Amino acid sequence: MEKTEFETYKRPNGHDEFDEWLRKLPIKDRAKLLQVITDTQDQGLLVAQRMTWVKKIESAKNLYELRSKVSSNIQRHYAFTLRDQNM
Repeated sequence: MEKTEFETYKRPNGHDEFDEWLRKLPIKDRAKLLQVITDTQDQGLLVAQRMTWVKKIESAKNLYELRSKVSSNIQRHYAFTLRDQNM
């Protein structure tokens, strides 16, 4: 199983838009999203897709979205791309 690791983009000035956005989420939503990220990192992308934590965006070559569910509300979050670990 190939390990999945999430890394946010920081601008040259150090600003991290994902972190800023994450802090604005309600506590339950934030906790669920962080759990989805942790589970995806631990279980891998294939398991995450089967569990519907991650979905490939069909119109893009290498773009995925994170999904989390709080109560009956399914939320779609930031998209991410895969990159070669040797980069």
